[in-house]
Amino acid sequence: MKKSKLTVAIAVTTALLLVAVYTQHHSTDSVQPHQYPDRTIFGLYGNVSQVISSTDRNGQERHDTIIFSKEGEVAAAHTFEGKDIFIELKRNSKDYIIAYSINCNDYNVQLVYTSVTYNNAGKPDEITSTWYGDFTVTEKLFYGNDGCISKKISTATSEGLQETIDYKYTVHDSHGNWTERECTATVEDTDNTTQTVLQTKYTEKRRISYY
Repeated sequence: MKKSKLTVAIAVTTALLLVAVYTQHHSTDSVQPHQYPDRTIFGLYGNVSQVISSTDRNGQERHDTIIFSKEGEVAAAHTFEGKDIFIELKRNSKDYIIAYSINCNDYNVQLVYTSVTYNNAGKPDEITSTWYGDFTVTEKLFYGNDGCISKKISTATSEGLQETIDYKYTVHDSHGNWTERECTATVEDTDNTTQTVLQTKYTEKRRISYY
């Protein structure tokens, strides 16, 4: 039970992060269109219009689509299972997303409340998600010299489990965005002594379009 609950929470947190910036438009008094940093949270460079991510992990496939406006704000998002999801979010003074809550209208409940912090380079470095108000998963992100995430460590505070995912980037497009990466996930039981309970390898792919 512990293993499956953590694995599901981490997988769903990752997927829901893809829709976390599905938000209302902000007004601006500037003559020039306001530019939003929403692409940054997904590690995207350039004037991306759409990204389709696909993952096949343990025989479970997931496909997520994000559509960006020309100003860099997420205009639409379609995630796993196509659930009806309503999102409330907070931005800081630089318009970076610092918190969001996700409510499933199908069941009239809040699924998760998430906070995001950033490093000095403006990249997400810690994501903390609380599920149903009592189950918390904290994800710490580490970056390589290429600016891409090299490792993610996820900890379920009430489960005594920790998952470490190491990333190896194998394919990039002409804009420098990765389109394929190999993932090695290791789940460890840290309640008493650290013990590996599961290790899996899988591939993530992205199809990216530009304006």
